[in-house]
Amino acid sequence: RDLEPVKEYFAKNGIETKIVSRMSRGRQMFFLVTAEMFENTVKPGSDGYQMLQKIRKLGAGYKAPPQFESFAPHLFSDAYGEKVSQ
Repeated sequence: RDLEPVKEYFAKNGIETKIVSRMSRGRQMFFLVTAEMFENTVKPGSDGYQMLQKIRKLGAGYKAPPQFESFAPHLFSDAYGEKVSQ
């Protein structure tokens, strides 16, 4: 539920995302991920690297709506690329 306003915020700023559920350390966790996949998020100049920087910058400006204040903007500083196999 806390990620829905964040998803809308990124969509309004041109980044389509989806909420995924995964088990982590025996607990169900929810993550916001881009709908689009990128080749590389580490190499400066690559499309993935540029998107990661955009996410961090936009995330720093996110202001949670009332009743969602526990979702702090500093959390976007730990945005990262994830290797996936297709």
